[in-house]
Amino acid sequence: MEVAQPPALKIATRPTGEIATSRNTGAPPMTVDVIFVMDGNAEILNLTVP
Repeated sequence: MEVAQPPALKIATRPTGEIATSRNTGAPPMTVDVIFVMDGNAEILNLTVP
């Protein structure tokens, strides 16, 4: 796996640009896109991490 896009704050509402917050910690989660390649096939995974 390789990182396709650098980590960014997760957006809760795109039109307003509101940043999401974790219900457990109150901290803003981050999203990161990674590329997974296997047997010549590639998948882009969008992951959200606390």
